[in-house]
Amino acid sequence: MIKAVKICGVPYNVLVKPAYFEADAKHFGEIDYKSGTITISDDLSEEIAMESLCHEIVHGMLVHIGRSDLAFDEQFVQALGNAIYQTFDVKREKGIFLHTTQIDPASITFKPVCRDVNDEGADK
Repeated sequence: MIKAVKICGVPYNVLVKPAYFEADAKHFGEIDYKSGTITISDDLSEEIAMESLCHEIVHGMLVHIGRSDLAFDEQFVQALGNAIYQTFDVKREKGIFLHTTQIDPASITFKPVCRDVNDEGADK
């Protein structure tokens, strides 16, 4: 898991630990704007944890751009978080999917997985 992210230039630490919030089928993470912390429940698969991190990052982005109204629209946040998770491959330089807390954040790159509709083999 990524240890830290910047959301609109503001640093946030990412913690993976037992959920102290009400973790249920709809709530796997939480963002705390005062402490600059995103907490992800420790009992999730790696993919669900990364998707949950994207979800919490979307909350943060919307708050930081002054759209708190959208940040509290869970359906919108979930849809956008899923779209971001599915659009970008979060990888280390060596192409290994992020799965450890021992990662240098500077080595992380986001690679778009979209392709031009004119690419050979693209869906029509």
